[in-house]
Amino acid sequence: MPPRTESEMADRRTRYEEALPEDLDNKVAQLLQTYSHIPADEIEPHLRSIRDRAWAVFPYTCIGAWRFLDLYVTKLPVYPKVVERLRDGGDRLLDAGCCFGYVLRQLAADGAPMASLVGSDLEQPFLDLGFDLFRDRDTFKGSFVAGDMLSNNCEAGGEEDDKLAALDGTFDIVHAASFFHLFSWEDQVRLGERVVRFFRPADTATNSGEPRLLFGRQVGNVAPVSRETLAARGEYRFHHNPATLQQLWDEIGERTKTRWRVEAELVLGTGRGQRKPAADGTEKERHTHQIWFAIYQEE
Repeated sequence: MPPRTESEMADRRTRYEEALPEDLDNKVAQLLQTYSHIPADEIEPHLRSIRDRAWAVFPYTCIGAWRFLDLYVTKLPVYPKVVERLRDGGDRLLDAGCCFGYVLRQLAADGAPMASLVGSDLEQPFLDLGFDLFRDRDTFKGSFVAGDMLSNNCEAGGEEDDKLAALDGTFDIVHAASFFHLFSWEDQVRLGERVVRFFRPADTATNSGEPRLLFGRQVGNVAPVSRETLAARGEYRFHHNPATLQQLWDEIGERTKTRWRVEAELVLGTGRGQRKPAADGTEKERHTHQIWFAIYQEE
């Protein structure tokens, strides 16, 4: 549905970018050509079609600003080890808040067994669009589950919660990108408690013998900040630096009777931000910081 008010139109302009990013990651084009067998001259119209269908589901900035095209995960120091654990060690991975599941497709292209890959997202239409984006509805052998990880209705027997509960205790690795930063500190604690339940029990060894691992990225700040945002859903959000991320997982650990060690790096000024009006009336892009993290469970 198109925006109808001046406020909605202004909000769309700050979060919806018409042009594909000039620094479009070549890995995306390569993945779409080699994994999805999409001809090079069809990639741009294909991406535009998928993006606009996703924008109609919910206008997240990461969709409007084309951030779903960033296969950053291959640049993480921990990524080769993740692929090795999945390919050779028999570990299983959950992509929490996976949107279109593009990280799962990259893992599959890099040799991870598809049957070991599971994605979850709040929005079922995003999961469906992932199959359309990669044209692999009949060939991708991983699985997807739609559900709300912050729902309080788990004990009430809601269908979506039952699907998520069925995943508890079955994973060795969880990936989460642009996910935790959508929430306040309190909700991030709740989300962390939920994620911990997805891991194999503490008294059960992972298939690879490696520690349980949560890795990914999110918006970060040099000085941690908690604020009410102007985002689409108007939530309070907490953006971390490495020290506060460790503090968060210390609190999650206390609540779940587990221990977690955070390895995190603040990557300055590389995130693609919203476009903001400049003093001369033009628009310029406001770059944001990212925090890349690998969080290990300790015995």
